[in-house]
Amino acid sequence: MDTSTTTTQFQSGLDACVRCGLCIPHCPTYQHFRNEAYSPRGRIALMQTLNTHEQPAHDVVTALDSCLHCLSCEAMCPAHVPYGTLIQQARTMMPQSRWQRILTSMTTSRIAIVLLPTFLRLYRLFGLRIVLQRCQFFSSDMLRRIDGAIPQSTGQPKVKRNHIAIKKTATPLQIFAGCSAPFDNNTVRSAHHVLTACGYRTQTYPHRCCGAAQHTPPPTALQDTVTDTVVLATGCLAHLHTKHKGQQSHFFDPLAIVAAHIHELTLTPRKRHVAMWVACSQRYPLDSSNTMLAVLNALPGLSVTVIRADTTCCGGGGQYFLRYGDVADHNAHKVADAIADDIDTVVCANIGCTLHLRSFFAQHTRQITIIHPLSLIADYLAANHNQSVPT
Repeated sequence: MDTSTTTTQFQSGLDACVRCGLCIPHCPTYQHFRNEAYSPRGRIALMQTLNTHEQPAHDVVTALDSCLHCLSCEAMCPAHVPYGTLIQQARTMMPQSRWQRILTSMTTSRIAIVLLPTFLRLYRLFGLRIVLQRCQFFSSDMLRRIDGAIPQSTGQPKVKRNHIAIKKTATPLQIFAGCSAPFDNNTVRSAHHVLTACGYRTQTYPHRCCGAAQHTPPPTALQDTVTDTVVLATGCLAHLHTKHKGQQSHFFDPLAIVAAHIHELTLTPRKRHVAMWVACSQRYPLDSSNTMLAVLNALPGLSVTVIRADTTCCGGGGQYFLRYGDVADHNAHKVADAIADDIDTVVCANIGCTLHLRSFFAQHTRQITIIHPLSLIADYLAANHNQSVPT
């Protein structure tokens, strides 16, 4: 698509806004700043200035960059303004900060993603936090958040196969964990365990970023895949579905597959009470929260409480919580306040939310474990397959 066509579509999307303001009460950043510029309507007005081809002012860049991309506004907009597409395109028209350039390099480099588990282990073992702080490479606040987000185990997941019947599929299901895999290796292992128990052959898709972290198009090899692929993070799945809108997609929610087989599995009853957090991407555009709840309700002995917080977004936003800590914590406090005191486990299907909430609770000394639903299901399966899967 040429530049003139893209510009015309961008302007057309901006002009679709009727400035009714119905989106404003649903915007988590407006709730924090109470400033029109940090609302969807205000940001659309600021996007109009980007078409002048002049260097955008600092306050314009900050207002647009601080959007959480939760799409709560788009979900309820009566004019159907494609806000998600607009804010993504607007970000490509703005200069990147040093931190954004570093993050882009890390998430788009396969070598960096492969080496990340080793770096995280060295970070913990040898106190690299002090070195980074003295070099002023990251702020003290950002390093505290990174400390809280890093899991205790950061090695590559060791996948054990179950000796059960496997469906005779021509090709195995690919499991895509993306650039978050080093932070979520228990989920990768659990995905293999659970999907194998459902009768599927599985293999891990090479770790790489889908583009969701920086709101950029997926790598060509991933975008053009014709192999059925389950995507572990709902934020990544939503991003990939958006890029395939109107086309056949080979990307699937693993919980949708598990839901079709959950009653065929032999599960060990475990009396347990957990809270379930619904990520923004599960609300819109995936609309998959009911599938997740149905799967959890099928686990024997499990009691599930859906978190009803006074916010539609926890503030994670992928790497957003590292750069806009005040906004992120404002929303995380609302989530924490909605979790009953007797609950020590929150089930969440999106890695961005998991990292942020894990870091938030670590900094606020509340003992809350954040796990993916696949890890919880694997725990119910473990006793029947003589295999322990940590959660």
